[in-house]
Amino acid sequence: NKKVTLIAHSMGNLYLVEFFKSVPASWKKKYIKRYVAISGVFGGSVKSIRALVSGEIESIPRVLVDANAVRAFQRTFQSIYWLLPRKEVFSKDEILVYTPDRNYTAHQFSDLLSDAKFPLGSEILKTLEGMDRFVDPGVDV
Repeated sequence: NKKVTLIAHSMGNLYLVEFFKSVPASWKKKYIKRYVAISGVFGGSVKSIRALVSGEIESIPRVLVDANAVRAFQRTFQSIYWLLPRKEVFSKDEILVYTPDRNYTAHQFSDLLSDAKFPLGSEILKTLEGMDRFVDPGVDV
C-alpha cells in the first residue's frame, strides 16, 4: 500500500500510457506517485517505416542476413505499426518517404504499405486506431 514511481523507456512509455488509460483515476491516485518518461517515442520512429518497407537490419552486413526475410518477420510485429510516425506530429505536407514514383507522409502509410505489396499492413494499422498517445495519463509526470 505504498505509492510508486514508474519509469518507462522508449516504447515502454506507449504501453504505460495505455495502461494508465485502462485503470480508474482512484487506482492511480492510490498507487502511483509519479511517472518518469525517458526517451518516449510518442511521435513515432522513422525506423519503423524502413522495417515495414525494406527490412531493418541496421548494421548487420547484407551478406549475412537477407533483408527481405527480416522484413517478412518484422511485418508480423504489431509494435512496428504502433511505432510509425504519428500524423498528430507530422504535417500532411511533410514527406517521410521518397521514392522515384511517389512520396509519402505520415498520413499515407496505408498507401505506402499497399504500394509495397503489403495490403495486410493497412488492415493491421486499422487495429491501432484510437490509441491516442497524447492524453493526460492522470498521474504526476
